[in-house]
Amino acid sequence: MRALLRAEGVAEALARVARVCVPEVAEKCIVDLMLEDGSVQRIEAVHVDPSKAENMTQMKRYAPRAGHPVMDVFASGRPSLLSTVGPRQLAQMASDATHLAFLRRFGPKSLMRLPVILRGRTAAVMTFSIADSPRRLTTSDLHFAEQIVARVVAALESGAA
Repeated sequence: MRALLRAEGVAEALARVARVCVPEVAEKCIVDLMLEDGSVQRIEAVHVDPSKAENMTQMKRYAPRAGHPVMDVFASGRPSLLSTVGPRQLAQMASDATHLAFLRRFGPKSLMRLPVILRGRTAAVMTFSIADSPRRLTTSDLHFAEQIVARVVAALESGAA
């Protein structure tokens, strides 16, 4: 994996990791990358079910904006776990009424957000979620995902050195 990550840029490497982590970690994975100008770009959105690819393409159109909970993870550098996502959390994620309606139909029922900290700053946030199954993410899932992210960070930083 280290050689693969060295050969690719951060965005490409994280997108590939997201595709590998589904379904091992969760049903869905979204990767948001902090750009040099401070804006956030949604670079990947994958689902375990290939028939939901169009939904995930739509999800990529909704990059987080100020007030979105993923921005808290960028700011704090700390992971977050929501074993149950309710209407209030969906409203916090939505950028407008159309997005909220989309989230109500296809959004997460359980999620965790993990910072990808490179060279002392949060370069990206990986959001893993469950939408279709009755399963809920737990602290054990969070710890497992943190181990994956730590290995990815180590590989990226050793390749960038």
